Amino acid sequence: MSLRATANYLLALTSAFELLHQHGHFLFVFTAFSGINFIDYRSAVRIGTVSLFGLFATNLSIFFTGIDRLFCIICPTVYNRIKLRSYLALIGSICVLISSIIALLFHVGAESMAELKITGTIGDFMKGSAGDFYTKFALFTNTLTIGIYIVTGILIRKKSVKNVSTAEAFNRRIFRSLFLIISVNIGGYFVMFAFLVFVAPRLDPITMFFVRSVLGIVLNVSAASNAPILWLTR
Repeated sequence: MSLRATANYLLALTSAFELLHQHGHFLFVFTAFSGINFIDYRSAVRIGTVSLFGLFATNLSIFFTGIDRLFCIICPTVYNRIKLRSYLALIGSICVLISSIIALLFHVGAESMAELKITGTIGDFMKGSAGDFYTKFALFTNTLTIGIYIVTGILIRKKSVKNVSTAEAFNRRIFRSLFLIISVNIGGYFVMFAFLVFVAPRLDPITMFFVRSVLGIVLNVSAASNAPILWLTR
């Protein structure tokens, strides 16, 4: 059993979705430097559809990476028999399907808020019933993922005490790398969505925008952490 079996593919999938998410920041760059400053919400959602899809899919991919690691530890015999292409295709398809449905919800919601003006930041997209639903959904999946990794870490720790083989030592090293990536990456998302769900509604718009922008910087730095962590834990 090796934790590296599907981990590389799932990390690559997450990184691909993250790239789609990150390119959406160019909309805010355009509105800020062009002097427009604000854009109507409906147009912003249309322009940022791919970025929104990437955001939704990234969080789901991180969640399924955690599920995959737990599956590997709990049922190693079954795990080693899975067909890699079919397994990855199933996870990818679920991420794409759910993300597409949520993106559609944002489009439907945007039609009823056509006159609303936003700055174009990705955080500004979290408006209306669709935004409220997704922030809570993302916080729920982020919390589950963190819990899954805690359980997986405990199980690996127990196995390592009983088995000091080279394979187990290798798996522990790979898990540490994965744990750092997911913790730093999902930590940024968790803090952001926790803020949007519990704190933002109590703040005035200007304070909320400022705090969200600061947290957004932290989130995007954490989202770009995969490569450095892989190098440091190689």
